[in-house]
Amino acid sequence: MIVIYRKYSIEKSLILLFFFILLSINISYSKTPEKKDFSLSYLLNVTDEHGKYTVHVYEYKSKDTYYRRDDWESENKGNVSYIIIKENNVSSYLIIHDMKKIYSLSRGTGVNTILEESWIGDLHLKLIEKEKLPPEKYEGYMCKKTRYINKETEESCTMWFSYELKRYLKVESSLSGFIFNLEMKEINTKPLDTKIFKLPEGYEIIPVDPKQTEFFPDTKGDL
Repeated sequence: MIVIYRKYSIEKSLILLFFFILLSINISYSKTPEKKDFSLSYLLNVTDEHGKYTVHVYEYKSKDTYYRRDDWESENKGNVSYIIIKENNVSSYLIIHDMKKIYSLSRGTGVNTILEESWIGDLHLKLIEKEKLPPEKYEGYMCKKTRYINKETEESCTMWFSYELKRYLKVESSLSGFIFNLEMKEINTKPLDTKIFKLPEGYEIIPVDPKQTEFFPDTKGDL
C-alpha cells in the first residue's frame, strides 16, 4: 500500500481526492495530444464527515507534459503544496513550506498511477447499480451525470463529468464509510505561468522509496 500523505482527521477524503487527481491525470494525459497547450485552475471544495476544506488547484498540459499543483493549509503543518510532474516519468512532491522540506517520489515510465488503496475495491462492491441521468450543466459546462446506487441501503454516489474539460467537476457520495462531496468552483482556462510548478529553492529534498515506505518520513499522522 502506498499512501501519499495524510491531513489530520480527513484521511479518507484525501485518499478519495487523490484518486480523482490521478484519474484526471490519466484521462487528460492518455488522450490524443491536443495541438495547443491547455491550462486550468480552480478551487476544489471538499466536504466529509469531519468538515470542509478548500484546495487551490493549477494544471497545465502540453503535448509531452502534464503538471499539477495543489495548495492548501494543514492544521499541523501550515501551508502545504503537492506537485505532480509527468514527462518521461512521473514525479510527485509533497512540499511543507513552514518546514522548508520537499518529500520527493518518482516512478518509472509507463506507470499509470502512483496511488494504490484497498478502498477502491471496497467501493466497487458498494456500487451495485449504475444509472445514467440526463446531462446537466454545472459551472457553465455541460456534464454527463451518472449515479451509482446500492439498492439494499439506498445509498448512492453521483458524478458530473465534463467532456470539454475531461474532469469530474462534482461528486456527491453518501455511501457508508465514503461520505464525500467534491466540487470545482471558479474554473479558469486562462494560460498559466509554468513557473508555478517549479520547486522552491533552498528547501531540503528528501527522497521517498515507494517500494519500502508507507508514509513520507516524519509525516505519519501529522498532516
